[in-house]
Amino acid sequence: MSGQWLGYPQVVLALWCPLAVLALHRALRPALRHLPAREQFFVAVTAALVPAVAVCVPYLPSLGLRESLPWRAPIAWGISTMDVPAGTSSGVRAALLTTSALPLASLGASAVLGLLEAVASGVRTSRAVVARRGDVHLVNSPELLAFTAGVLLPRVVVSPAVLASPGASAVLAHERAHARAHHPAWVLVATCALRAWWWVPGRRGLLLELRASAELWADSEARRLHGSPAVAAALLGHLDAHARPRAHRLGRAGTAFGGERPCLVRRVDALTQPEVVLTRPVGRLVRGLAVAMAAVVAVLL
Repeated sequence: MSGQWLGYPQVVLALWCPLAVLALHRALRPALRHLPAREQFFVAVTAALVPAVAVCVPYLPSLGLRESLPWRAPIAWGISTMDVPAGTSSGVRAALLTTSALPLASLGASAVLGLLEAVASGVRTSRAVVARRGDVHLVNSPELLAFTAGVLLPRVVVSPAVLASPGASAVLAHERAHARAHHPAWVLVATCALRAWWWVPGRRGLLLELRASAELWADSEARRLHGSPAVAAALLGHLDAHARPRAHRLGRAGTAFGGERPCLVRRVDALTQPEVVLTRPVGRLVRGLAVAMAAVVAVLL
């Protein structure tokens, strides 16, 4: 029995599956950065959700394929996470039973926390909004403040300083791209999924990559409308001001134009490079491969 419990489905789902997903995404990150931002974002969101999906794979004992792999395969191959061999010591038995419940309990707690964060962010944003101009909501702040908030109905929120700035059109185009793609909702879902695996290292790196790809996606939409110089000028204004506190406090469940400084630098650098464009069939192929890999990992791990 020595060491065999490390291959049991309880441990596989709670530890090895999220570790494998995070390690694989990190290994592929240099190659993924050569893809358009939209595909980068899709892959990052998919990777964030895989461990949660793996826990929810149904118990199918009739398959009888547990001997097809060199490890004790998960519940999809006919092994329940509550199965503990008869000869298991009481200490290992208790650990395995705890490990069975931990991912589900953690996912539930993270989902509740995410819901509370979204509601609190919505309330703070609604209280801060003082006027509305079309689809743009204004907040009374002297800072350069621009973000998209709202999970079900995303809305663009800016300060008067942004509207008075030379890069106002580029900033609004960027934030509208976030709203059209429902980035706040996807970022919140991915955050809840990753936070549930708090005992696994590497979650923060994937979440930062996901947020950065969302910003790059919105930048690419803005540069097509207003050109790279206009978007870069707007970014440099936020980089100089480095205005983050209000944006993060009000738009915690959203996406802020002036985000982390390393991300801003990366975005400015991306605007100096030719935009990567994939044909529609190739883009669908990339996203399809990401989903296929996620499905394989979710079922086999």
